[in-house]
Amino acid sequence: MIDDQGLAEQTLRYYERKQSSGQWSGFIGLFFDELLRSAGEQDARAFLRHIGTRLGETTDLGMHETLESLEQAMNRHLEQVDWGMVALAEREEGLVVRHSAYPLPGEHLGAEQATRAMAAVLEGLYAAWLRKQSGDDSIPLRMTGGARRRSLEFVYG
Repeated sequence: MIDDQGLAEQTLRYYERKQSSGQWSGFIGLFFDELLRSAGEQDARAFLRHIGTRLGETTDLGMHETLESLEQAMNRHLEQVDWGMVALAEREEGLVVRHSAYPLPGEHLGAEQATRAMAAVLEGLYAAWLRKQSGDDSIPLRMTGGARRRSLEFVYG
């Protein structure tokens, strides 16, 4: 018999498998694995952040007056590409960007490696989106802590 926590984990794994297209998941997993092995963690993360930046630059979210409307626009785009959801909040340390239910790049990577790789892509994506909202290039967007319950937290500030 599966307890509530086990059922939640099993459900999450089911949706993770469904989130990745079968035709691409093997390729993406091997691509990330080879990138990390060949380029090394630091260079691979820089490349993946760059890819995320390019994705953010090619997405038109429009200009938003409030965090709520920006969050809604981000979530509409993330839903279209099956990349999870985001919540924005202002805190003392800056703007907090919490991304949940992010896709994991294939099964050839360990969960920790896959999470770090996806976090790098999301760092670039959110930094580009915030720059397009009159953000400052000199303000860093960085991940804080590790992944908790398939949620990544970034701070812009």
